[in-house]
Amino acid sequence: MKHLTWILTTALTGVALATGCGSGGRADTSKLEQSFQSAGPAVRGEINQAVPAIRAGDYTKAMPVLQKVIKGGGLTDEQKEGISSAIVEMQMVVSQNPKKYSLETYHALSDLVTLLEGGQPIPRTRSQ
Repeated sequence: MKHLTWILTTALTGVALATGCGSGGRADTSKLEQSFQSAGPAVRGEINQAVPAIRAGDYTKAMPVLQKVIKGGGLTDEQKEGISSAIVEMQMVVSQNPKKYSLETYHALSDLVTLLEGGQPIPRTRSQ
């Protein structure tokens, strides 16, 4: 699964770079939403909180919700891919808007990918 997630993340990053995200600075949440349509009501409720925050560019609000969903476990491969897709989209927006988003936001998104792969985030100092 780690290998699949890495391949998916790399592929999505490449596509996003090649197309410039195609969203005018907004992260696309369609894959995330589709992947959780059949999820239980509690998890779907969490995703329904994250999606508007992602669309609004309020990633500091969306990230803890996604982290909770990831840590809750029991995600299907499709759901992991949906979360991964949304994270890649957010990372692209962050990297294209350095005046709006901090490096810490980008690192926090990277940490979500690490959690999604079953790893632990890298401890960072303020200078990283």
